[in-house]
Amino acid sequence: LDDLQAPVYVTLGLISRGTGQTESALDSFARALDRAPRNADALREQGRALAGDGRLEEAESSYQRALTVRPSDWATYNYLGAMRVGEGRLEEAARDFERVTLLAPDNPRGHTNLGVVSFKLGRLEEALTTLRRSVEIRPTAVALTNLGATLFYLERFSEAARVFGDAVELDEHNATAWLNLGRARQHEAPGSAPARAALERAVELGEAERSVN
Repeated sequence: LDDLQAPVYVTLGLISRGTGQTESALDSFARALDRAPRNADALREQGRALAGDGRLEEAESSYQRALTVRPSDWATYNYLGAMRVGEGRLEEAARDFERVTLLAPDNPRGHTNLGVVSFKLGRLEEALTTLRRSVEIRPTAVALTNLGATLFYLERFSEAARVFGDAVELDEHNATAWLNLGRARQHEAPGSAPARAALERAVELGEAERSVN
């Protein structure tokens, strides 16, 4: 009805990216930017699609352009940090996620991701503190899964199992949470039926995700 609407192309690109159609997604974001060259959402989501396609230099450029347009956009810092984690640029990623927590202090996502980077840097006690802050703001399956993983690597298996249990209660379709719950139960009681059931559920959900993307 109106092919000048850039946000429609951004949304179409999101759908394409979410179903693994990267080239279609990039085409949609390009169309959005043809209509609105300073659309920060289009630049950010183009960066995500490029990063997912392994085109990291182009992705970083797109993220930086998005931040030039909208320097207060915590989501762009969040995705830029995630890309840098994948590249092993952990200290830079930590700074990105710290910026997220400053721009959106009541958003649990920045605290979760900062906790993940602290974990990867071997700062496990810092990770616990940051992830607990995320859960305190609003419990999410992602934050609980990472909190449980930190407890797991500290060999606090019973605590980890309880936290993973909370994660699957919040999001019963989260394959990673079920996988980690199974691992923690396996350490508590090797070969137990509850451990096997959790792992089988993780496989089932993982296959369902793979069928979509």
